[in-house]
Amino acid sequence: MKISHLFVLLGMLAIFLWFMEHERAQKITPSGSKIKVGIIAPFSGDAQGKGMRGLRGIKISQALQPYLDNGDAIELIEVDNQENPKKSIEALRVLTEEHKVAAILMFSGSDSALAVAKVADNYKTPILALFASHPDITKFSSFVNQFNFDDTFQASVAALYVRDELLIDKVAIMTQPDNVHFSYLTNKFSEQFIAADGEITDTIYLIENKHDFVNILGEMKKSDPGLLYLPVDVDNLVVG
Repeated sequence: MKISHLFVLLGMLAIFLWFMEHERAQKITPSGSKIKVGIIAPFSGDAQGKGMRGLRGIKISQALQPYLDNGDAIELIEVDNQENPKKSIEALRVLTEEHKVAAILMFSGSDSALAVAKVADNYKTPILALFASHPDITKFSSFVNQFNFDDTFQASVAALYVRDELLIDKVAIMTQPDNVHFSYLTNKFSEQFIAADGEITDTIYLIENKHDFVNILGEMKKSDPGLLYLPVDVDNLVVG
């Protein structure tokens, strides 16, 4: 089976085909063979919703197109990484050495995807990072590919849109320094916004679990920003 054919199907799975119009495919004769595809995702813990939604989309897409062009079926092997970089590396080992998968899908953030990317050459198995968007994910190994627009693109477009389309010249930022995805978005947005003659009035780093947002926002307001840029985990913004 060609890897390119496999990734065509995986790409279709990842964008959740039930949201799109699709014509009835030509009938494919089952070959009787199965191709093992591994899934590394959080299926427990705070981020489990990410993994469960991704898996649900794949299974719906499998129901719509159960076979590859050559008639092979796909068998999914799921490993819970709990959105933890070390457990992600172990999941990679288990899937490649014990289950002998042909390819791997990752429904994880950039921290976990980067950890896997750094050791991917040791396992020589194609990996598609579906959610992670840090630009370095594809730099460590030719076996790793990325589905999303990377963080450089996202942050640059956001900064230029705020400055050139919304005509806002002052922005405050609230971010999480312990997350590589959010940190990169913060740095790249700031860099691009300043280059476009904008001003970053404040950058607030959320380190502790609980924050006095009333006080934080009150201090930010003194600098009169026109927009608050929030590269953060939404759970950190829930005020009880």
